[in-house]
Amino acid sequence: MVHRVSSSHRTVTVKVKCSDFGQTTRSRTVAAPIANRDEFTTIAAELVRSIFPLRKSVRLLEVTLSHFDEAGRPGGLQMTFEF
Repeated sequence: MVHRVSSSHRTVTVKVKCSDFGQTTRSRTVAAPIANRDEFTTIAAELVRSIFPLRKSVRLLEVTLSHFDEAGRPGGLQMTFEF
C-alpha cells in the first residue's frame, strides 16, 4: 500500500512474476516528477493492463517508484541510519 508518493520519483515499474517463475516487466518514465497518488495509480494501472491477459497464473505483482529527481533537493538523496 502506498502511504505517500514522493514528488521526486519519475519512473513507475510493474513486474509480474508467474507460476512458472517467468517474469514480465513494464516501466514508464514521465517528464516531470509524479505529483500525487492518483497520477501514480493511473500510470501503474495502464502498465498492468498492457501486460494482461496472461496465460499463466500470477504469483507476484510488484509496483515500484524509481528514477529520483534530485533537482531542488539540497544535499542530494543520501540516507543515514542511526546505529
